Amino acid sequence: MVAGSSVDLPPLETAINCGVTAISRPTESVDEASKELSRALLNFKHITDNYARQPYEEAFNWDDIELSEDIEKEFYCVAFRSRRKPDVDMDLYTADRLAHEEAVEASQGNLLMYWFGSATDDTRECLATCIWSSQSWAQRTAKLPKHVQAAKLSREVYESFQLERYRLIKTLGTRKLRLERI
Repeated sequence: MVAGSSVDLPPLETAINCGVTAISRPTESVDEASKELSRALLNFKHITDNYARQPYEEAFNWDDIELSEDIEKEFYCVAFRSRRKPDVDMDLYTADRLAHEEAVEASQGNLLMYWFGSATDDTRECLATCIWSSQSWAQRTAKLPKHVQAAKLSREVYESFQLERYRLIKTLGTRKLRLERI
């Protein structure tokens, strides 16, 4: 795997049964704070099976993600909450995977992590999240063709969906991160 590439997303049958994390490998152009966060995110996981309904701050193990005290940086998170239609076509997964691959390549390692859970059987609700080195990288990548195509498809396969945006803030003198909804 080359620098700036990502962990491949698993086959569909695996992906729909568990939360999946894809950590990008930062390139030389990625700042040191983002590289450190990328390494720390190897421990990122949901802490409740009901993560799709929990507040973003409470759905994941944010307290376990720590950085060096001498780092000060603001990262950017996007959470995508959705409720799939009962007869959803799995072409959505393919479109999502292709958009992810495009984002990894275009962002030069600045897409630090992509995590998605599986839709619950009873409510068909799901949560996915991306963590970026900056808001500007996320905005640039959202305009790419495969992301636009996946976004158009989402209107056909979801009963409802909502984007939430957060600042993930690391201040000097502490190891912990703080989330702030935008």
